[in-house]
Amino acid sequence: MTDDTPTKPLTLAFVRRVTRPGRYYDRDGLFLTVSPGGGKSWTQRITILGRRRDIGLGSARKVTPAQARRAAARNREIARAGGNPLRDAPRKTAPTERPMTLARMSLLLYRRRRASGTGLREARADYALIRRHLTPLIGRRPVRELSAEEIRTALLEVARGSASTAEAVRLRLSHLLDEAVADGHRSDNPARTEAARPPKRRRVTSEGTPGTRRLLSSCLGSLPISRGAADDPRCSSTSGSPS
Repeated sequence: MTDDTPTKPLTLAFVRRVTRPGRYYDRDGLFLTVSPGGGKSWTQRITILGRRRDIGLGSARKVTPAQARRAAARNREIARAGGNPLRDAPRKTAPTERPMTLARMSLLLYRRRRASGTGLREARADYALIRRHLTPLIGRRPVRELSAEEIRTALLEVARGSASTAEAVRLRLSHLLDEAVADGHRSDNPARTEAARPPKRRRVTSEGTPGTRRLLSSCLGSLPISRGAADDPRCSSTSGSPS
């Protein structure tokens, strides 16, 4: 690549517009490098402890010309004082990344499905279900920290209102955490484990539980054949003595 040396410092508009591969000189050893693939980066040529060095100052898509010039000026000051900018330049502390919570993951998944343009009605329904039933309970929890026990406790709370709703919520949560695994936020999906499933409620009718109905049927079915069934203590608790 060749060096193109303009008579004036590079402008932000030029940096955004230029596509021709090459090295474009700004001032004081600062260059804009445009690669054949379209990448743009800042490079500073500077002498450090008697040796000429090229220092990368970041992507031009993130670093403006003014920011690159300030960084280059700091490096020159350090080099002139006998220091090494590669070693002595102050480094910025990387900002703390916000954790991906269950609420954020739910919204992200909804936006992805909406952007795809298919299944919009189902996407809205799934998002509304999670937001209504799980967000108030565990919505602020980072998805990487969610455990099967936490999920089970939340689903038990939902099941107090409706067991079928709790199962529907669990299925949506399973899909959501599949996406979290695919995005690298965690390595497993606790919502698909048996430990996360709330226990099924025993069905009770006017005739009692299924076990009571089977016992009652057995006792009553034996009466026409053998009067001895009436002496069975199990039958005496569910039916009276025959007359």
